[in-house]
Amino acid sequence: MCDTLIVGVCDDDYVRNIKKKEPVIEENDRVRILNALKCVDRAELVDIATTNDKMLALERFSFDVLFSGDDWKGSERYKKTEEQFAKVGASIEYLPYTHGVSTTEIKAKMK
Repeated sequence: MCDTLIVGVCDDDYVRNIKKKEPVIEENDRVRILNALKCVDRAELVDIATTNDKMLALERFSFDVLFSGDDWKGSERYKKTEEQFAKVGASIEYLPYTHGVSTTEIKAKMK
């Protein structure tokens, strides 16, 4: 679905302050793991501002398609982003949310 895949990895500050969870794997290790995947061209940390404002992400990474889980589709935040992207020739491709795969559940099972 793309020629170059750049993966934005939410930093630990985002995980702690927005998701209200303690990261199991440290942010730099998450980036390193994703960078090791053959299908990923580049993985980089993104902060709260960049995660919340996709126009900042667009400026930083210069992409033409943003991939996001379809659980965000139709939300006010993403409707606004779709409108902003349309003005600059970018779009959002929604991928099916993976039901039954949850880091919260994995952490619970590990305990």
